[in-house]
Amino acid sequence: MIKTRITSAICTPLAGVKCSAGWAQTQQLMEHTKGTLRLIPAEPLRIVELIEFDVRENLDGVYALVPDFTMSIVRSAEDGDRDAAMEKQKVLSDFLDLLCRNRVFPAVSEFFKIRSIPEHVTVAPHQPLSEEEQTAFREDPALKRILDAC
Repeated sequence: MIKTRITSAICTPLAGVKCSAGWAQTQQLMEHTKGTLRLIPAEPLRIVELIEFDVRENLDGVYALVPDFTMSIVRSAEDGDRDAAMEKQKVLSDFLDLLCRNRVFPAVSEFFKIRSIPEHVTVAPHQPLSEEEQTAFREDPALKRILDAC
């Protein structure tokens, strides 16, 4: 399967490929392509680890929700403050878990409301969070931590 991915990617004029299959497969692809194809991991739970591997590109939608906070993780890791970077990574990981537990799109919409961002990403067939779900989401410690960090 990896050979198929590599062949199809090399045979088309791509600027790069986002690899969402997991870090192990991304590493295999990197080894097989040996720099002939730009591979960008999608590893929001491994920001610090990837920086330690000197992987400077890492793409995930959650970064757009808290871009300054995400960059603070990167800066702490690059400055060699692993403890601070890992503490921040945990806050981001807990936030991502909160989004997943609350049906990502409705949860992101609720997050935007909390941050007074007038965008709505709850599209059909997704339903907004119920009042009970909104309350639970807003009271979740993971949300409080990410908001405090932003």
